[in-house]
Amino acid sequence: MLSSKQAWLGQRLMAPLDYSIIALYLTSMLGLGIYAQYQQHEADDYYVGGRRLGTASIAILWMASWIGGAVVIGSAGRAHQLGITAIWYGLALATGCFLFATLFAAKIKRLGAAGGWVTYPDLIEAKFDARTRVIATITTALAFVAFAAGQLSAAASIVQVMFDWSFG
Repeated sequence: MLSSKQAWLGQRLMAPLDYSIIALYLTSMLGLGIYAQYQQHEADDYYVGGRRLGTASIAILWMASWIGGAVVIGSAGRAHQLGITAIWYGLALATGCFLFATLFAAKIKRLGAAGGWVTYPDLIEAKFDARTRVIATITTALAFVAFAAGQLSAAASIVQVMFDWSFG
């Protein structure tokens, strides 16, 4: 067991290193964003990667977008409450995303390229009608609001732990 003096010394020595790593990460992300901004010339470059992504890249991007901070932080919270059984939440989500991505990424890429579609509501309208597109747009927007709320909640949890802040 560490004495209070040893713990204090460890905290004092690690804090500058921790903050340096975080600053390097944030700076790298900012630099990558600025670089990517100048690589985009059309809306398709931004929304669908210029249609140059392979099916493996699409599958990985789908999985990364759905298995993000909300799952990591949410799983940690569930593990604290439920124990090791909470791992099934992340594994089930990862398995579902993997199966969806491997089964449908190639077909969605092929359909999107053929129709020039950028979003799922575009695809829905082409297959059905404009009324169905409105419903698809509303449900997609609601899903993204929920997704963004989860990501913001995860970010708030991380900031709360890092800086010992309370968000009420």
